[in-house]
Amino acid sequence: MGTTEREGLLAEIERLRAENEELKARIEGELIRRIAQLNALHRVNAAANSSLNLDEMLRLTVQTVNEVMQTDACSVYLFEPGDRLVLRATVGLNPEAVGKYSIRLGAGITGLAAAQGRPIAVRDAWGDPRFMVAPGLGEEPYNSMLSVPIILFTGSGSKLVGVLNLMTRQPRDFTPDELNFLETVAGQLAIAIENARLYSYTDQKLQEKVAQLSTLQQVFHLMTSTLDIGQVLKVIVDQAVALTGCDAAAIFELDPDSEFLTIIAAHGLPEDLVRTWRARPGETAPGLVVRTGLPVVIPDTAELVGRKVVPLGDVTDFRAVFCVPLASHGKPFGALGIYCRDPHQFDADEVMFLSTFADQAAVALTNARLYSEARRNLAAKSAMLAEMHHRVKNNLQNVAALLSLQYRRSKTEEARRVLKESLSRIEAIAAVHDLLSEGQTECTTLSRVAHQVADSILSHLVPPDLRVEFSMDGDEIQLPARTATVFALVLNELLNNAIDHGRPAEGPLRIKITGQYSDEEVRVIVADNGPGFPPNFDVDRDGGLGLRIVRTLIEQDLGGRLRFATSGGAVITITFPPQ
Repeated sequence: MGTTEREGLLAEIERLRAENEELKARIEGELIRRIAQLNALHRVNAAANSSLNLDEMLRLTVQTVNEVMQTDACSVYLFEPGDRLVLRATVGLNPEAVGKYSIRLGAGITGLAAAQGRPIAVRDAWGDPRFMVAPGLGEEPYNSMLSVPIILFTGSGSKLVGVLNLMTRQPRDFTPDELNFLETVAGQLAIAIENARLYSYTDQKLQEKVAQLSTLQQVFHLMTSTLDIGQVLKVIVDQAVALTGCDAAAIFELDPDSEFLTIIAAHGLPEDLVRTWRARPGETAPGLVVRTGLPVVIPDTAELVGRKVVPLGDVTDFRAVFCVPLASHGKPFGALGIYCRDPHQFDADEVMFLSTFADQAAVALTNARLYSEARRNLAAKSAMLAEMHHRVKNNLQNVAALLSLQYRRSKTEEARRVLKESLSRIEAIAAVHDLLSEGQTECTTLSRVAHQVADSILSHLVPPDLRVEFSMDGDEIQLPARTATVFALVLNELLNNAIDHGRPAEGPLRIKITGQYSDEEVRVIVADNGPGFPPNFDVDRDGGLGLRIVRTLIEQDLGGRLRFATSGGAVITITFPPQ
C-alpha cells in the first residue's frame, strides 16, 4: 500500500470519526436542552409554590425566572380593578416603584400583551412606538423586552391575572422554545397567584377556602413528587375521592386518532368497565365536558329529564356526578369525573375547589407526559447511537480486513511492519465502538477497553515463540466515548511496544495495567517484566513512532502527562484530569 493510499485511508477514518463526534454532539445538545428546560420549569414551579404569601411568592418567582432565563430584569404586574396593571414584584427595576407604579390595560407593550392575551417580544424597545417610558422605573439601561400575559384557564373560561415582563441590556431575540416555556411558566404562576390571593382573605368563609387550598397544595405537591405517569394518575383519582368523600373517580382521555374517550385511571369502578368503556365527545357526562370545555354538575341523576346526560353510559347506580375538563394551554385533552352513589349538592365553592384541583392535576399529568416523552426520546437516541457505533465498528472491521489482506500479500518487512501497526490501531478503535454498541453508548470503563484491546493483540500479533500474560487491577474508571477511543489507541501502542521490545530473558512476558482514580487526577500505570528503558531515556531521541503517538494523544487530547521509568521492567505512568 502506497503512502497516498494510506493517507487516504487515514483521512477516511478521521472523517468517520468527525461525523460520529458531530452527530453525538448534536444529540447530546438536544437532550441537554430538554433536560435543562424541565429542570428550569421545576425550579420555577418550586418558587411559585414556595409560599402562599403573595408578595413573598412573587419576589421568589421573579428572582428564579430571571436566573433561569439569564435576563437582566424580571417583573410581575397584576391586573387590578379599574383596568390597571400594578407592578407587584421586580428584580432589575426600581424596587421603590413596587405597589406604586401602574399602567392601564392596552397601554405600552405590557398593557398590549395583557389586552391581546398573547406574548409580545421586542428586540429594540426604544425603537418601538408601542414602548412607553415610565420615569423613575429604571428601564433606561435595557434594550430588549418580552411581555407574557398571565392567564388563568378554568373550567368556565379564562381570566387575566397579570403580565410577566423580562428585559435585557443587550439586544436579544427570544426563541419559540423560550416563548413556549414562559407561557407554561405564566400558566403555573396564574394558579399560584390565584391560590395566594384566595389565601389572603380574612372572613370565615374564605378561611375555609384557605384550608381547602392548603390541602390542595399538599395534594399538588404529592402529585408532582413523581414523574412516573402511572403513579401520577393513581394519586389524582385517589385524592379526588378523598377530597370529596364520593365513591368513585376516573380520568378520561381523548384519543385524537380514534376520537374516542377511554378511561386511563380509576378508583372505585369495576375493572371490566374501566377496560371496555369508551364514548365519543358529547356522549355521557365526560364526553360533554370534553366537547364543551365546561364542567358538568349533576346533583341527582334521577331528576334528569329523558336522561340525555348520563354518568357512564349504561352504568346507572351513581346518583351524583361532577365532571371537569383536563386542559393544556386552554384545550381539553380529557376529563376528571367524580361519582357519588347518593345525591350530592356541589356548591359553588366546591366546584371552584375541584376545578382548581383538576387544573393542577392537568399540570401534573402534562409534566409527567413530558418526562415520559423525554425518556422515550432518550431511549430512541441511545438506540440510534448504539446502531451508529455498530456501523462504525463494522466499517472499521472492513478496513482492517483489507489491511490484513494487504499485509499477507506484502513482500517487504517494512511494508508488513507499517501495515501491522495500522491494522492494530484500527482494530483498537473498532474495539471501543464494539463496546459502546453493546450497552452504554456514552461511556465505558478502562478495564473493558484494556481487555478488549489486549484480547485483539494477543490473538493476532504475538509471535509464536513468545508467551504473554496480561492482567488488570485497580479502580473502576469510567471513560467517556471520546476518551475511550483515545485510550484504546494508547494501550494498543504500549502493548505492541512491550511485545516488540519487552521480551524478558526467560519466562513469559507479563504486562500489568493498574488504574487509580481520585477527584484530582486519573492515573494509569502500564508495567512489564522486560529489560525496561535505557538510562536517560528520551522519547524524541530514543522512542519510536508508537511512543510519540502515545505522548501526543495523552498531552493534546487528554491534557495529561507521560512518565517513563524502569523498575523490574518498563513502567509507563499516564496521568490526566478526570474526564
